[in-house]
Amino acid sequence: MGIASTEKHYLAFSSEIHAEGSNTAPSYVAALKKIDTALHQHGAFLAPDESVWEIRDVERLAALYEFVKGEQKKDDGGVFCNEPSKSYWKKGFCSAAVKDFSQFLTLAERQHSMIAQFEVAKDAQQLAQDLEKVKIVPNPLLIPDDIAVNTPEGKSKIKEVQVRQNQHIFRKMILSIYQGQCCLTGLSVQEVLRASHISAWASDTKNRMNPENGLCLSATYDAAFDRHLISFDEDYRLIFASSLKEHYTNEAFKEQFQRLHGKKITMPIKFLPSQELLAKHREYSIV
Repeated sequence: MGIASTEKHYLAFSSEIHAEGSNTAPSYVAALKKIDTALHQHGAFLAPDESVWEIRDVERLAALYEFVKGEQKKDDGGVFCNEPSKSYWKKGFCSAAVKDFSQFLTLAERQHSMIAQFEVAKDAQQLAQDLEKVKIVPNPLLIPDDIAVNTPEGKSKIKEVQVRQNQHIFRKMILSIYQGQCCLTGLSVQEVLRASHISAWASDTKNRMNPENGLCLSATYDAAFDRHLISFDEDYRLIFASSLKEHYTNEAFKEQFQRLHGKKITMPIKFLPSQELLAKHREYSIV
């Protein structure tokens, strides 16, 4: 992958991770370019024909991170002394960009591997098992600076990162098979769509990454489904919990819920929602 391609993929990946509209991802790209320029101007850390964008070794990126942090602490900015946008190094944005880039290299490779498995998979339960086995490279830049990777706390933090990424990948799988639309309303606004687990993530470990354990619902219906106020019958039609009857005369309820009663969901292009798991979900919904 060339420099331009790496920059493009990093920007796309980082934009997914950081808050919508925060401008963090493009700012990190700018910071990495400034680091590259500063290092070459001072003949520091990089070989003459080398770029920051070409570094792939986890340990070397960790060393670069420490180097940049040290330079930022110098009163004159160290290698950043000629940088006109002083806030980049004074506020620690340059070192943060190195850390973010290192995380991208570790997590993007894992995500690519997992999505590739999903795209060719036929058996959802086997896929779930296979995805859970894809471990994260223990990169020290994935966790806070004051925690060592090889300590129990470090291993726990790495595990947390793995869980968060698994949740992110589960969302990507569910939105993919439902073609980016709420299966109940057809709403396609990505920011309000949720990858709803039929059987809860916390309690059903074997089905955490099972796409047959997912529905794509917009936020309101996701919340109702999560609280067992709504569910779906054997024909995938919307049903209500009896506790919702008190709201039947409410006009907003009629518009947002009652008009959809009995509506069949739009089915995914593959991995149909598990009726076994939906049956268990209905047990908690008094209908």
